[in-house]
Amino acid sequence: GIFGVIGATGVVKNLKVKYEMSNGNENIGVIAGQNKGKIENCTAEKYRFNFNHVGSKNVGGLAGKSEGAIINCKSIQPKFSNLSGENVGGLVGYNTGSITDSTVSGEAHIVGSAFVGGFIGLNSGTVTDCISEMKSNNGSDFSALGGFVGKNESTGSISYCYVKGSMTGHASSYPSGFAAQNTGTVEYCYSNLTVSDGKMYGFAAP
Repeated sequence: GIFGVIGATGVVKNLKVKYEMSNGNENIGVIAGQNKGKIENCTAEKYRFNFNHVGSKNVGGLAGKSEGAIINCKSIQPKFSNLSGENVGGLVGYNTGSITDSTVSGEAHIVGSAFVGGFIGLNSGTVTDCISEMKSNNGSDFSALGGFVGKNESTGSISYCYVKGSMTGHASSYPSGFAAQNTGTVEYCYSNLTVSDGKMYGFAAP
């Protein structure tokens, strides 16, 4: 991305980026590969990740892995091609920090092999007041596909978030409108997705 690592005291604000990436292995994002500081009021728009190899991990539209704060950011029309990796999300691949007031929107094409979410792939942090608004979320033969999050871990907390739009695609296990796998906290959230291919749990897998 633009920044490989944003350090603990680093702040990135008011940045808008259009980007195409064709190589990468771990912690891959348009603004930052890894965020330990703060990203605020930033937009990744109409970007494409086109990988021709397998094994990528922590891939997100804005940041691959975020341990810091993300505030009021947008990911618009993300497109991931030829990607067979885990922890893949429209905004963040793997979140252990905090995300507030942020959105994924537009015609999204998000693929991966495990823990794939329209907003976050894997979450063990805090997410509040966020939206995954998509026209499509395409892919096949992957595990844990969620309209918002692929997997929300035991320390993960998601509140006042929603998903709307349409989803096309199928997964080998746990396809769900909001959370494919959840052992953490999800409250005051909803999903309003139209599914046009295959079967899916309306909100979360049991």
